[in-house]
Amino acid sequence: MTDVFLHTVGKLPLLITIPHDGRELMPGQAARMTAAGLALQDTDWFVKDLYEFATELGASVIAANYSRYVVDLNRPYPGQVSTGLCPLQTFAGEDIYLQGESVGSVEQKERTAQYWQPYHDGISSALDQLCGEHGYALLWDAHSIVSMTSISGPTAARVVQYTVNQRSCAWLRNRTIRRC
Repeated sequence: MTDVFLHTVGKLPLLITIPHDGRELMPGQAARMTAAGLALQDTDWFVKDLYEFATELGASVIAANYSRYVVDLNRPYPGQVSTGLCPLQTFAGEDIYLQGESVGSVEQKERTAQYWQPYHDGISSALDQLCGEHGYALLWDAHSIVSMTSISGPTAARVVQYTVNQRSCAWLRNRTIRRC
């Protein structure tokens, strides 16, 4: 089995996570998928390549190896509205799985244990290590998205500011990101 993620350790107190550039599927998953699902069209293509410079500068990087169609690593367990923890449709609203195929609750729990939890444990461990070495750590979650999806509607290239209900990174959002 392919490792759940690749972790490159750097020397700076910065961890960049790349949850959706992975393209691996679980054993047997491809045989259950539609052409739209197999195209992995909701992959954040080339984000890992885009952030290669960061490791050269000393940032740590955790990049997922498995597709978001295995488990969407940005969804809190046990899932959320949008595409859910184990997506059944693409962002364009196309079925990922063939008719009669789905992801049941037992399989979702297995995927969570095998892919989602190790990824998040890896992030926690890396942040703990950086905090121990530097006294603080910065987390940057790297993404890309197509300009139009049935879920997000029209979007333009921009920095999307997720701040966990205005509690996380509010000072950074208010001082830095809005100046961009």
